[in-house]
Amino acid sequence: MRFEGRNALVTGASKGIGRGIALRLASEGADLALGYYPPEGEEDIEDTAAEIEAMGRRAVVVPGDLADPAAVREVAESALAALTSIDILVNNAGITLWRPFREVDEGLWDLQLDSNLKSQFFLARILGRRMANQRYGRIVNIGSVLGRGAQESVLAYSVSKAGIEALTRGLALELGPFGITVNCVAPGPIENARNLADDPEYADHWSPLLPVGRVGYPEDVAAAVAFFAAEECSFVTGQVLYVDGGLTATLPRPSEGRGRS
Repeated sequence: MRFEGRNALVTGASKGIGRGIALRLASEGADLALGYYPPEGEEDIEDTAAEIEAMGRRAVVVPGDLADPAAVREVAESALAALTSIDILVNNAGITLWRPFREVDEGLWDLQLDSNLKSQFFLARILGRRMANQRYGRIVNIGSVLGRGAQESVLAYSVSKAGIEALTRGLALELGPFGITVNCVAPGPIENARNLADDPEYADHWSPLLPVGRVGYPEDVAAAVAFFAAEECSFVTGQVLYVDGGLTATLPRPSEGRGRS
C-alpha cells in the first residue's frame, strides 16, 4: 500500500482519466479529495466517491469551476479542510475546444488557457506552500502529446498543454529544495467517453497507428501517475512521461490517416 496515510487531490475526477487516477491511488491506500465541474458530473462523482469508500478509503467531493481563480482557491481550501493535508496533487482537469484558430476569439482563448494551465499553476501555488511546510509533496500535472506536436483546430489546447510542460519544469526547480517533486504525464490516444462520443470507432482508427497495436485506457495513465506520486520516486522531478503507445516515437507513414488524441 504505497499511499497508506497519504491524502490526494485529483481534479476532474468524475470520469475518464481523472476517475481512473483517483481509483488507482485509493486502491493503494490514499484518501481522496475529488474535484469536479458542477453541475455536470454530479452523478459520476458520487459514483467515484462511493467506489473509493467501498475500498475503505475516505472520499470527499470538492466542486468548482477551475477556470475561475476564486473557485481554484475554494477547491484547495475545501480539500485541506476535509483531509487536513494534501500530500499528492494531480492536476488533471481540463477542457478541449475544437476550433480553427481563426475562430478563436479572446474569450475562447482565455477559457482554454485558464481552465488547463492557469488552474494548474494556482493549485500548485496554494498547495505547494503547504507541502513545503511539511517538507514533502508530489505534484503530477496531466499534459498531452499535443503539447509536443500540433494538430488542426486545437491550437489553444496545444498551447495550454505545452505550457504545462514548461510549468512542470519550473515548479520542479523551485519546489525541489522543499522535498516536493513535480512531474507531467502526457497521454496520447486514450479511449474514454469523450473520445468515443467524437468517434465511436476511436480504437479502430488509432490502434493501427501505434507501435503497441492498441489505444490507451485511463488505467494506463493512472499507472504512470502512481509511479510519479510514490514516495520512492523522490529522485525523479521535472520530467514529462508520454503515455502514448509509442506515438511520439514514430514518424507518420504516407498511408496513415488522421485522428484525434
